[in-house]
Amino acid sequence: MPAPTERTRRLEWRHGQWSLQISELVQVERDSYLPRQRRIEGVEAIRSHLARHGEDSLARGLNAVVSDPNHRGIGFDAVDGKWVPDRSATMPSLPVQGPDVTARVSALNAEITLLKATVWGLTERLAAVERRVAHAVPASTRTSSATLAAFVDDRDPAKSLLAATSSPVAFREAPVVPTPEPAQQVTRDAPADDETEAADALPLDDSGFAPLDLPLVSDMLQCLKVLLGADPGAKSTKQGLPATQEGIGALYGSCLLDDESQERGALITDLRAAYDLGGALMGWTPQAIAQKLETGTLDTEVGEGMSEVMNNLSGVINRVSSTHTRSSPLQALAERPMTWLSARCRARGFVTKSQGHVWVVSR
Repeated sequence: MPAPTERTRRLEWRHGQWSLQISELVQVERDSYLPRQRRIEGVEAIRSHLARHGEDSLARGLNAVVSDPNHRGIGFDAVDGKWVPDRSATMPSLPVQGPDVTARVSALNAEITLLKATVWGLTERLAAVERRVAHAVPASTRTSSATLAAFVDDRDPAKSLLAATSSPVAFREAPVVPTPEPAQQVTRDAPADDETEAADALPLDDSGFAPLDLPLVSDMLQCLKVLLGADPGAKSTKQGLPATQEGIGALYGSCLLDDESQERGALITDLRAAYDLGGALMGWTPQAIAQKLETGTLDTEVGEGMSEVMNNLSGVINRVSSTHTRSSPLQALAERPMTWLSARCRARGFVTKSQGHVWVVSR
């Protein structure tokens, strides 16, 4: 299934000129997205936009499309760097260049985008329910399908969402109270050759939270590969968080919040990795990323892209952790510090090709 934030680009003849419609999903909450559409009018403006985002093959193919008068009234979708005609969008019973056709096609695209977001959210929530069932149902009844069905039916409000899938409103499951464990019992991951774990890394605060189970770095890298549609070339690192508060203050983080909105950990990135990953997700060229990185500040669009990267990585964490968490939007730690964060926190991380660092940290 494509990532929910995948952009679609469609070239159309509209009101006597060519226009490029860009559709994407904007995250509202962790599993809730709303469609957003942008339209660029005019051949020159479209060509400039494609060149600025490094889509040279689409820019070259643009000339062949717009130079043929027979292409007017036919929509073209961007697929693997090529403009592919979509003749099914042309309705013979209606004027092929009329506003009715454009309005109907745009409405259909919006409905498909909303459907993709709903299915993606349901898939994520179903996985969360399955994890909760596995941890909350006694072992003696775990194999009983009737028991599992009754448990899900009692605790999960997904039934109401399934009855109205057209609504983009996200829902939350009722919290499941875990079975208390002895205070001295602490679960820790066994270190592996390709993982990063801070030495002597036990929770230092007095919050009483059990540490999160951290995912394998290889699983996080596979998540990035699927999200970005290509191997980002990132690798595991043994380098931990900065040793000074000044160094930590130069980073950016997304809190990992549990179902009671308590901070249980965080996903931390430096500016370099935020541009490498967030910029790549938003379609920026390496040249544009390098130029903007020199300003020493985080661009708003790249920040939104990196928030989505963190959101996807939090899904990897939930697949291995008994505590369900969600990621908050990316924030500058200099402006909104996480007071519990230090170099001694339990962490795993990786580096991008250009040595940008990302860590997943347990409180």
